[in-house]
Order: sequence, then C-alpha cells, then structure tokens
Amino acid sequence: MAKSFEDYAAEHAKKPFPLPMPDGKTIPVRQPSLLEERAAVSATEEYGGELEALIAYAGTEHAGAIREAWGTMPRNALIELFADMRKFWGRGN
Repeated sequence: MAKSFEDYAAEHAKKPFPLPMPDGKTIPVRQPSLLEERAAVSATEEYGGELEALIAYAGTEHAGAIREAWGTMPRNALIELFADMRKFWGRGN
C-alpha cells in the first residue's frame, strides 16, 4: 500500500537543532520546509543572508538574541553552523 502524505511528513519530521548561545542556553531551530530553505538559499547570496535565514528558522521572537550573538561571528562560522544543522537533521552537506 502506498504511503500517505501524513506518513511521509511523520517519517521526515526532525527534532529542533539546539542553537548554542553565549549564555550556555540553546534556542530550538526547527528544520525548514523546502520552500523556506529555498528562500534561505536565495537570501544567502546577499551579504548577511545566513544570519537572516537562521533567524527565520528559529523564529522572529529570537531575532535580537541571535543577531547580538551570531551577528558578531565571521560568515564562515555561520556556514559551518548550517552544515552542522544539516548533519543533525540527517541531510548531509
């Protein structure tokens, strides 16, 4: 029997990635949908797009804390963070 839409959604649902913050706490970052990821890829072509994508995935309620902490990091740190999130969700590089 073929899988239902709900079957696929349940099989591919992942726990949020625990984004580390300077205070030792974490912010849960949910796995983005295909459309959200596509928008993020487009955004990363612009300077600072990785930071905005991260905020979009984590939720705007965390925007200030993420900008304050991760906005001080070099771009390569965010690129590495995104690679780690993909690994966490089992999506490879």
